[in-house]
Formats: sequence, structure tokens, C-alpha cells
Amino acid sequence: MEGLIVNLSQKEWVIGYAITDGAGQCGRAHRILALRWPNIYFGKCFAHDINNLVKAVLKTLSFCKVADEASSAVNALNASSSKWLPRMELDARLLGFTAPS
Repeated sequence: MEGLIVNLSQKEWVIGYAITDGAGQCGRAHRILALRWPNIYFGKCFAHDINNLVKAVLKTLSFCKVADEASSAVNALNASSSKWLPRMELDARLLGFTAPS
């Protein structure tokens, strides 16, 4: 990683932030590189943290309640389509259209 930083710096790139994964050796590399390159912030990838946050939200009671209500609404609409389909077909015939089957 340091080789890349040196190479890009020689090409006059301004580096302010570098991201790596959260593995143990990366933490050690962050500490070493932070001493050598104090103007660069060395952070870890936070995708895993976001994934854990989303999992926690999906498990909350309030989210489960909303998801159950939405599922019930979809099921009700899908069940009622059997009542509306004959009406739609009749209306289509009266208007001269071919109703989807």
C-alpha cells in the first residue's frame, strides 16, 4: 500500500483517505502508515458494520410489524384480483378490447 501511496504522490495526486478491510494485519498497517503519512486518514471498510446494522433493524419488532402489515395488504390485494378479473374481462368485451388472460 505504501508503494501505491508513493507512486500516486509522485504523480501529484492528493490522497486524503485510504480504505482497507478490517483484517488484523490491516490495523497494524494503518498504525504504521499513519505515522509515515500523517496527512492521510487510514480507515477500515465499514460495509460489514452497515450489514450488521441492517440485520439488527430487520430483527426489530417495529420493522417486523410493518413488514407483516405490508405482507397482509399484498395478500389481500392478490386475493381480491380473482373478484376483479371477471369484471375486467366483461368491461373489456363491452368496450371492444381483448382482456389479458
